[in-house]
Amino acid sequence: MNRNKFVARALAIMLAFSLASAICPSVQAAGPAQDLEPPFLVSTTVTPSAADITNGPVDIEFRARITDATGAKAPLFNLAHPSGQQLGVAYLQLESGTPTDGIWLTKVTIPEGAAPGTWTIRLGSLEDTLSNSARNGWLYPATITVTDGSGVVGGVPTITGTPAVGSQLIAIPGMWEPTDVELSYQWSADGEELTDATDATLVLGPEMAGKAILVTVTGTKAGYTTAAKSSTATSPIVAPVIDTSAPSLGEYSVTPTKHNLANGPAEITIRTHITDVTGAKAPTVNISHASGQSHGFGSMTLVEGTAQDGTWERKVTIPVGSAPGAWEVSLYPLSDTRGNSGSGFKTLNTITIEAPVVDTSAPSLGEYSVTPTKHNLANGPAEITIRTHITDVTGAKAPTVNISHASGQSHGFGSMTLVEGTAQDGTWERKVTIPVGSAPGAWEVSLYPLSDTRGNRGSGFKTLNTITLTHEVPLDDLGTAIPEITGTPIVGNTLTAVPGAWGPAGVELSYQWSADGTKIDGATKATLVLGPNLAGSAITVTVTGSKIGYTTSSKASTQTAKVAVANVSVVPGGPTSVAATGHYTVPSTVGVTYRVNGTIKTAGSYASGYTKVGITAEVKPGYMLSGTTSWTLDLSKKSATATAPAVNYTTKTITIPHITGVAYSIDGAVKAAGTHRVTTHATVTATAAAANYVVAAKTWKYDLRTTVVPVKPVFNASANTVKIPANIGVIYYVNNVVKKAGTHTFTGTGTVTARAASGSYKLAGATSWNFDNRNAVVPVKPVFNASANTVKIPANTGVIYYVNNVVKKAGTHTFTGTGTVTARAA
Repeated sequence: MNRNKFVARALAIMLAFSLASAICPSVQAAGPAQDLEPPFLVSTTVTPSAADITNGPVDIEFRARITDATGAKAPLFNLAHPSGQQLGVAYLQLESGTPTDGIWLTKVTIPEGAAPGTWTIRLGSLEDTLSNSARNGWLYPATITVTDGSGVVGGVPTITGTPAVGSQLIAIPGMWEPTDVELSYQWSADGEELTDATDATLVLGPEMAGKAILVTVTGTKAGYTTAAKSSTATSPIVAPVIDTSAPSLGEYSVTPTKHNLANGPAEITIRTHITDVTGAKAPTVNISHASGQSHGFGSMTLVEGTAQDGTWERKVTIPVGSAPGAWEVSLYPLSDTRGNSGSGFKTLNTITIEAPVVDTSAPSLGEYSVTPTKHNLANGPAEITIRTHITDVTGAKAPTVNISHASGQSHGFGSMTLVEGTAQDGTWERKVTIPVGSAPGAWEVSLYPLSDTRGNRGSGFKTLNTITLTHEVPLDDLGTAIPEITGTPIVGNTLTAVPGAWGPAGVELSYQWSADGTKIDGATKATLVLGPNLAGSAITVTVTGSKIGYTTSSKASTQTAKVAVANVSVVPGGPTSVAATGHYTVPSTVGVTYRVNGTIKTAGSYASGYTKVGITAEVKPGYMLSGTTSWTLDLSKKSATATAPAVNYTTKTITIPHITGVAYSIDGAVKAAGTHRVTTHATVTATAAAANYVVAAKTWKYDLRTTVVPVKPVFNASANTVKIPANIGVIYYVNNVVKKAGTHTFTGTGTVTARAASGSYKLAGATSWNFDNRNAVVPVKPVFNASANTVKIPANTGVIYYVNNVVKKAGTHTFTGTGTVTARAA
């Protein structure tokens, strides 16, 4: 038979099986010897259990022992590989025994060229001659490992990370084939394997100082020869640096140091140069005035160098309206990442501010009100309105209020809203709801310290008023009635409680039945089914009425006659099960005792331990059973194999396969089968989808970022320009400021830096370029006339001349004695 005919025959057999399973319902035979159960797979054998096809095809024999009360039909057999290859699609043949208890056989040849790895044996849903079937699809009783001499192929691993104590090294395994090879890691120090160092990462402890580290990556896959590759050793691990000193302050500057606010806000730039062995934390600065105003408190930004040796900067705006006079620029005590801290503040400079408008006072509180100041929460929530009148020369910021109770409860914290006037002279309001259920007693209304837009701030909180809350609800009496019981007190019958008329409308009634004065557990409904356990007992019912605003009341009925015994016919309820958790539930049926594998079980949920469970129903005295009285639940675990997802680096997608029993996640988020877009790094993990599946956990890592080579900017020193190229995936910074594509004017020196535009890109090649656009000027020599005691300063564009360190304009100046003329760049 050629391959096409073989595939067609296999498809026809599987289709016939699927149709037979779908359209042949179970038929129950009449009579005492009914067979309602599907065939049972007792055991299976595979000979041999592994096949090496390096030197030619291998013949496999599969046998299954199947039992059935009536007689099993021939099961459908199939041998399948995760790649999609299939072999041996056929029905098993009865080798020995009978269809009621027999050994079934099929033989399969695994040819040369078959895919190596694990092949799964699949049996169709078992069915007998009465069409009883488990209807559970394919069974997976066994697997076969096929090898063809192929070996796992791997690249040489590399190590990233800083070889210093306290750092973390990361193993980059390289490319391995085939794609779903399982990788393991072993780290070594100076040639000796490290204990428990079997992850892809290694944290370097003090004991590794001075030793060279390497990692060995081992690739394994069923059907392939295992391979191991070792990286190049690192340089000796550097011991930790001892640092017990605070950072050191070098050069610093504050510009400008004088400004007139009539020309707009003062834009201040503060720069410091700081060094530290370990690395300085971001310095903190503040600019303050003797009036109490302050601006710019916060951390500086590293703009050049590193935390060990770098320049930090912070830009601060002193707004129009700020106080005139001296503003002190303060540097807070420096500290580093080791916790070393300096002592004392450092005054970097003083800025002189001239201002036409002066506002150095906090806002003023005028009239205010809180309404209402008393409320009964029994009538609903308290709706509180808070109003304040506030004035300020520059303009007040929105005031903050809160209403609090000594118990710790609080409501309404937040900003007020300007409802009349302006921020210079206006009325502010906030409405607050105190809900029903809040603590009774005194609630304090607090106004937080006021502040304005110039940074002026008052001190202390202001109590605007106190609100008294109560919760007083008078209780009324319910209208009650003596309940009655209807129904005949015989085992198996139902008694009904008739509560009588209760008032007012809306009264909630509850019930409690009692036997000979003792409460019956769980008997809290308006009806009571009389079980055999109540035989000989007199029954009463107590009805309890309740309603908000009323006193709860209970009334009991008179006793019934003693409950008589009668045989009652009962149909046992069937057990249920949840395959995913392996649990089954024993029902509660009056007159029935249930046994699980021979042991009596009360109603409830039980763990099967993922095994088969046999359950039978037994009758209790006073009852007779009808219907089904025994059940078999197969809650055994199933195996599933995770396969690698498909990755498309062009479209940047990962396609998750659909495998029953396997759950996939991308970067920790569970993903359904299908195609998902990923533009950065991605880790795909496969685990069991539920506890009733056995799945070997697997992990795959991918890098789908787009590699971009930054284009070098064009520098024109004569034109004082820098041309930024248009480069998709790249953002350019000039002196740490983002610049769009195009030509920009820059004088002096600077640095252009390229960075990835987002996590979807990674850069290759040069990413930083320096430029110098300063104009070169040759100073003209002054003319010295000793007899006339004069020095003639030339007019020289770009040059400033100093005579004895004093600036002099172009022209002739009289000097006696000796001196020095110095030329400096303008």
